[in-house]
Amino acid sequence: ASAAAAAATNVTRSEGSAGLSSGRTKHPLTTSKRIPPAAATAAAQATTTSRPASPTPKMLSSFPHNIEFRCENFLTSEIEEKRGTTFDVVLCLRLTKWVHVNWGDEGIKNLFHKCFSLLKPGGLLVLESQDWRSYLKNDRLSRRCRETRDAIELMPDEFGVYLVHVIGFCPAISIGTSPPLKRPMLLFRRPAAGEADPRGTGPAPVLATAAARKMREALAASAPPPEAEDDASDGPRAADILAAADPAVA
Repeated sequence: ASAAAAAATNVTRSEGSAGLSSGRTKHPLTTSKRIPPAAATAAAQATTTSRPASPTPKMLSSFPHNIEFRCENFLTSEIEEKRGTTFDVVLCLRLTKWVHVNWGDEGIKNLFHKCFSLLKPGGLLVLESQDWRSYLKNDRLSRRCRETRDAIELMPDEFGVYLVHVIGFCPAISIGTSPPLKRPMLLFRRPAAGEADPRGTGPAPVLATAAARKMREALAASAPPPEAEDDASDGPRAADILAAADPAVA
């Protein structure tokens, strides 16, 4: 009888105890549940905000993870070349004048060559360049920039000839104007794979130093005082001024 009573007591304690496992018994007055360490860790993680997962290579190649902002000198940077990165489109807007007056003809040529090399076959260069009349405004140029400007021989209206016949872009297409500056935006395309090289077609480029100097002198003589806003007006066409300076070289 005493053995049966003891068994009944054990069964009662087992049924009244909380958090029993595998037939183990706890003290009848103990009602707290003992949580396993693994379950406790999972519960803590569920009640806290988890950190976002690190982006995968597939995520890094898609928008917006594939956008990168850097402040650097494009002419001297070798980051893209070392990465082997190429692009579908390169924008070069209101930039050529400042490269030209700081780095001279070699700087502007280097800029155009880098734009070409960083484009995929069939890629596009969107170019908005300032005209020579804008170069003549001295209010934003240091003495060194003015000296560099005076030594320039590759004139802005010859950029298209250089881009096509020297670098190898396809002939430009005008894609409209930028209303505040009244300048056309030109679209140059790098030839696609298997496409004919533009440098081997058409007449040879004419980049006459004498003509460039006559153009520069004629434009300087006709330039108005500097305006408040940079590049605010178009001024006379360079070809017309060159013809007026010397019809023989026009």
